[in-house]
Parts: sequence; structure tokens; C-alpha cells
Amino acid sequence: MQLVIVAQSKALKREYFFVDELRNYFNKLSVLFSAANAIFIVIKPRNMKVIFALLLSFPFISLAQDCAIKKQVDPYSKEAKLTTGFFNLGGGMGRVSLSIDANKTDIEFIFSVNDGREGKCFDNNSIAVLLYEGGKLKGNFKNSSTMNCEGLFTITFRNVATTPTALKNLAVKKVLSIKLQGNNKDVTEIILKEEEQALFQKFVSCLTDESKTLLKTP
Repeated sequence: MQLVIVAQSKALKREYFFVDELRNYFNKLSVLFSAANAIFIVIKPRNMKVIFALLLSFPFISLAQDCAIKKQVDPYSKEAKLTTGFFNLGGGMGRVSLSIDANKTDIEFIFSVNDGREGKCFDNNSIAVLLYEGGKLKGNFKNSSTMNCEGLFTITFRNVATTPTALKNLAVKKVLSIKLQGNNKDVTEIILKEEEQALFQKFVSCLTDESKTLLKTP
């Protein structure tokens, strides 16, 4: 009788050890953290078949793996930089595209406007107005690029250890629309589709996180 109890105790310890290992694995995956806690609260160690079924049902892809951030070397400064490359906004017809770039000093949102009109001009008085989800909160940003009539509008943030609040908002809130006001108060409005809102937010979040690695470069 004692041998049976000892054997059961050892088996139970093995199951608890295995469950602890699974718990540690879940904790390393930030996107599954909440789900992992719920699983280990409601599931007992002996129900291993249920655990395995749940493990197989989750897509084990981290947010960083899901972001197509490219690492390049700037041809002028010769320093490392990160970029999303240009992607279309406002319907995907190429009218407006955006690239989010980062180096060890700055994070830049570079808009390229090609709305069929020649001489789309922006200067240091041009502004961008971003409308966040909910329709009440707005972000106002000045153009940081030099005067140009090539349709280029740039929003620049400093790349620092503590993410600026305005940049953090872009990473945690969905952007519904963007208005770029050029010379003579000429306005280009971009209405983002739902998938574009999600893509924009994901790229900002990923690049903001990854940009911190550039702060460590000499």
C-alpha cells in the first residue's frame, strides 16, 4: 500500500514539474500571457490531454516575429537603422504611402503623397492631424522635413529610452484618419481601413520597441 502511495506521489510531482515548465514557457510569450494564467488556474495537472489540446490550438508566433522590420545601414551616415519600408494607406492605390524609420537618435514617419497633382508642397509650417479611435482625441504634428514640392511630409520623434507620450499613443491607439495640410492650406485626407489601422498600430509598436536596441550601438 505504501509503495502505491509513493508511486502516485512521484507521478504527481512529475506532472506538477511538467506543468511548471509549461507555465514558464507561456510567460515568455507576451501575447499569450493572459491566456496562460487562465489555463493554469482552471486546469488541474492530471488533465494533461486537455493541456496538450490547448497548446496545439494556439498560434505560437510572437509579435516581433509578426512584424516585417528590416535592418539596414544608412548609405550616408553608415549607421544601423530600422525601417518598415513604404506601405500604402487610404485604400492601397499608392496615393499615400508611409515608411517608419529609426536610427539611434530619431524615429521618423515619412509620408509620400502622390495624389495626381504636381507640386504637392510641404514646409515647416505644414501640420499633420491624426484622429484616434473614438473620434475625440487628436494628435497634431509639425512637418520636420525641409521645404519640398515632392509630396514628402515627415514627423520626427527622438529615440530615447522612455518612449515619448505622443509616440506611445500611436502604438496603443488605432488611428482612424490622417490629414496632411500643405502650403496654401491644401489638405490631403487619408481614411484608414480597419486592416490599415491594425497594420499602422502594429508597425509603430514593433519599431518603437526594436528602436531601443539601436541606443546600445556606439
